Amino acid sequence: MVKREIITQKVENIKASLKKIRLFSDLTLEQFLEDGIAQDVVVFNLFLIVQNLIDIGNHVISDNSLGEPSSYSDIPIILKRAKILNENEMQIFRSMIQFRNIIAHEYAKIDLHIVYDIFKNKLTNIELIVSKFIEYCGI
Repeated sequence: MVKREIITQKVENIKASLKKIRLFSDLTLEQFLEDGIAQDVVVFNLFLIVQNLIDIGNHVISDNSLGEPSSYSDIPIILKRAKILNENEMQIFRSMIQFRNIIAHEYAKIDLHIVYDIFKNKLTNIELIVSKFIEYCGI
């Protein structure tokens, strides 16, 4: 059985990170590219968000004996197989994990134009995946 308090805390962590990212929502691309603090806050909080989503996914998989992910990118596939995510949601989550891996392992290669696009146009994708976990876990 999924431990609601664990999922709830991770969801709250995600909401807190989204709030920090949204502090910079009025920046133009040019302003963002010139503001190292904004870049660091946004990139770090995107990393934290995806890591919390990974943790939730792992928790759901483990508690429901849905399989053994061999890597983070397996988590959305297992969740789709269990009908917790649909195809589109699986692809969105996999893209998030790929982005997280770039942050974690290849920081110098982060394309700030992509980061800007994510935080200006794609935060709803994060909210979508969070809502699927909330719905599944009955929070």
